[in-house]
Order: sequence, then structure tokens, then C-alpha cells
Amino acid sequence: MKIKGIALAGSLLALSAAASDDTQGRIRHTEGGATLQRSSEPGADEAIRNLPFLPGDRVWTDETGRIEFQFGGGSLVRLDARSKLDFMAAEDERGRGRVVLRLWSGALYVHVRDERGAPDFEIETPAGLVQTNGTAVARIDLAFGETRLSVHEGRASFDNGVRSVRVEAGETTLARRGEDPTRPQRIDRRDGDEFARWDEARERQADWASDEARYLPAEVAPFADDLRGNGSWHLETDIGYVWQPRVSAGWRPYQNGRWTWSQYGWTWVPNESWGWAPSHYGRWGHSASLGWYWIPGSTWGPAWVTWSVGNDYVGWSPMGWRDRQVTVAPRNLGHAVERGSAWTYARRSDMAARDLARRRVELSEPETRSLRVVEPKTGHVDRSVRVVDGAQPRGESAAPRNVQIRPTPGDTIPELRSDPATTIPFPMVRRKYPSEDERREREGKDRAQTQRTRFGESPTAAAESPAPEKSRPADNPSAVRSSPRERTKEPEDQDRDVLRRMFTPLSRTREKEQESRPSPSNEGAAARTRPRETSRETPPPPPPKAEPRPTPSPRAESEGAVRRKREK
Repeated sequence: MKIKGIALAGSLLALSAAASDDTQGRIRHTEGGATLQRSSEPGADEAIRNLPFLPGDRVWTDETGRIEFQFGGGSLVRLDARSKLDFMAAEDERGRGRVVLRLWSGALYVHVRDERGAPDFEIETPAGLVQTNGTAVARIDLAFGETRLSVHEGRASFDNGVRSVRVEAGETTLARRGEDPTRPQRIDRRDGDEFARWDEARERQADWASDEARYLPAEVAPFADDLRGNGSWHLETDIGYVWQPRVSAGWRPYQNGRWTWSQYGWTWVPNESWGWAPSHYGRWGHSASLGWYWIPGSTWGPAWVTWSVGNDYVGWSPMGWRDRQVTVAPRNLGHAVERGSAWTYARRSDMAARDLARRRVELSEPETRSLRVVEPKTGHVDRSVRVVDGAQPRGESAAPRNVQIRPTPGDTIPELRSDPATTIPFPMVRRKYPSEDERREREGKDRAQTQRTRFGESPTAAAESPAPEKSRPADNPSAVRSSPRERTKEPEDQDRDVLRRMFTPLSRTREKEQESRPSPSNEGAAARTRPRETSRETPPPPPPKAEPRPTPSPRAESEGAVRRKREK
């Protein structure tokens, strides 16, 4: 299907945002749980193969995750499980091409290739800066507040700002934050852990020699291993050697994958294992004999496509030889003739969908005429998938080297390593106690003093007043009546219960009074049958005891008898 419009020279997005391939990285292999966060994104995304790794990005792995990155020149960085890594910058402070990383936790291997003058690496750690110079293989481990640098090939340096130590092949050094690195010592390379064995296995797969490199520019030669076994090379007239991928019928470039937004604009993430180089280097063509074929190039770009936008739809088409529009020629496949279009269409809302191949739509010719083709010299497509006049603005490559990124909980707390958005201040200086028991005793005293102050009691008066004697349950009726749950209540809970009783709604109180009040008809009977109420708080006083009468003497008894006889 052909779109009528102006002659297309190429996508301004790809031309203006093209970057140096020396410093652009990609995720080459992943295992287990791995997460990536862009510097301009508040959230994070799953780290998958062929996802760009650009300056300003952060990636971390869980207890089962491992990642392999590939940079310009073929250099590799392999990250261990429970690790966190930042891509700080694509050049050093002097503006030279150099990959600057920052390792927060975990371990990594760095394999620096000396192909086509690949850039060196600078890896910032809590204890100092690790620098490589030329071909080198080094490992960095962060554990228990220590940073260990082990060099297996070549050489590297460890600088803490005060002292710099040069580490040769087969040596290791150790340093803590604020301390000088130790003197390099010899290491035994045979003493390797699971991470070392995994690195060796991945290295054996990367060491396969491939004949694909002779057809590729020097900038794309490190990716020749991805093309081996997935296609074939052919000589095309007026173009040269082109690569034909081994794909199914109906396939087209920039269809099996998804779009992601980065500092270079809309960036294509292919699902094909070999899709990194054909999607970010060179152009595409189509012929009746070969079908789709890739024309290698030497400049990296987020996606070499042309855009068309209109209504609720967006379309893209691969750029052809000399940035011309690709024309799909009919191809005879025996019993059927393959027909197709170079354009792929989708709705605006589905632009960032992971299953973009399933969400694509087919538009009729009248609908395609209503779409506006982005002229490469006058506009670009922004994040909201709208045409904006002017060149594509390019974001900052990274944070300045003198600005320290505030640590997140995952930088120091292993259980929170999956939280990339929350930030915490730097640790505060805390009081140290000789023992844990003394710390608990001090905290208990502070808590008791806070409670006394809350209830209006002077701390000094509470300290001088003697402790009340404990009364037995029989002597203290209130202690007998209180339940174990009430006795264990905190002062705050007791105050809350008192306030709840005081501020009971008036309607509820009246309902209770009406329920307990007897009716007039049986009020007398209720009074006769009602038990005598006694105060539960203060029992009635006991009756006074009668004083004993004095016993009369015998003489007094005889005089009384004589007096009675006389009266009679």
C-alpha cells in the first residue's frame, strides 16, 4: 500500500538523535528477575533482551537474576544476582569516550575489548573508583562494607581519592570506605564461585568466530555473532552485500517487537534474537527474489523509520537505500503471490504495548491519505505520538559526575532492592551504647519519662516519690474487679476508654434508660421482687459493738436483796 505525499528522505527522529555507537549499550542476555528504570521515568520495566541501556538508566537484579550488557567495540559487563548498577555517563570529565558505571551493591565482571579502539570503563564504588586501560578482564565485589577488585587479564587501577593502586593480572586488592586500598596480592583463578562459572560459560559462547564480520562495518562487527545461523548473505546490484533474514511469510521490519520511550525518542525493541543490529544500524530493502533484506550501516539510531500520524492512528515504515521509500515488490512463492506493504499501523493508545504485533491494524487507502507524513526537515513525533514542528530535542546524557545520586532503600537494604522510586536521606549519626541491654534500659527510661510528662507529672517529682506498695487483691477491691485485659492496657488506651464513655451519644443513653425503666402497671411488683441494691464501691459500715456490763460484787447483791424485802 503506497502513501501519496512528499518525497521521503528519512526520519528526523533517527537522523537528529543518532548517537555514537561506542557508548550505547544493550541488554544482550537476561536470566531470572531483572528490572530497568529510565532516568526520565517514575516507574520501572522488566529488563528484556535487546532493550537499550543508555546513560541515566538503573538496573537491578533479585536473588535469581543475572544480566549481560554489550557496549560498543564488543565490551561486555555481566551483573550478578542481588546487584544494582547505574549507567552514569558516556564520557569522562574531559569529554573522552568512556563508559562510566556506578555499582551500588552485588558484583560484576567487565570484559573490555580492544577492538576498533573501544572506550575504557570507569566503575564507581562506595570505596573508590576502578579504571581500566585497554584490554582487561576484572571483577568487582561489594560485600560487608568492603570493595574487592580482582584483575584476571590486563590491568586496572583502584583510586579512593587519596591513594591509587595499580592492580596487574592475577592480583586483587581490598578497600573500605574512607580507607586506603590494601597492597595487591596474588589470587588463585581456580577458586571460583557460581558467578565465576556462569561468566566462563557466557564467555565461551561469545568467543565463537563468525564469518559474518567480513560483510559488516567495523562498528557493527561485534554483533556478527547474532546474525550467524539466522540468515544468509547475498550480493545485490548497486548496493553490495546484503543480509536476508530467515523469517516466515508476511514478515516485515519493525513489526515483531515494541516501542519504548528513551532520551533519543521512540526506540524500537525487537523480539528477534538477532534484531539489535538490523533495527539500529543501516537500512532495509525489498526485492522480488530475496524479499526483505538488510543493508548494514555504521551509525546507531533509535529506529531508522519514517512516521505518519493522523486521527487516532500512527504508522511507521523502514527507511530504504539512500533514505528512500521502500517499495514492496510482488514475490512469487509458487502457488501464491506475496503482497504487502512497508507500513505498519497501530492506534495511538497501543504505541507502547508489549504485544504490538497483535494490536496492529490494517487501514484502507482513503484512511492512509488522511495521515500526515512527517517531513524530516520540519518536524518529529513526540512522546504523546503527535507531530511537533522542529528538531527532536535530546535529553541529558547523564547526571553530572559531581552530583551524587541519593541512595534508595534498595541500595542498603536487600529486602527493598525492588523499590527504585523511594528516596531516603543519608544515614544520621546515632548514639552508641556499650551493650544491647543498656540501650534497651535507656529506651525504657525515655519512654516512661515521656508518659509521665504526657499526664502532667513532673519527671523530678516522679523520681523523688517512693514507689507505692503493692496491695493484695483482698485489700484492693478495684484490682479484683479489673480483668487481665484491662490491667494490661496502656495509659493511652485507658484514656481513650474514659473519653468514649464521656462522649457517648445522648440518644444511645436515653435508649438504655428506657429499656431499664419498668412500666407503671407492674412497678409495685417490681419493687417487691427487686433485690436490695448495695453499693459495689463502698460497703456499708458494720453496726457498733455493745460495751460489756461490769459484773456486780457479792456485797452489792446482798444489800439489794434486803432493800427489796423491806419494800414488799
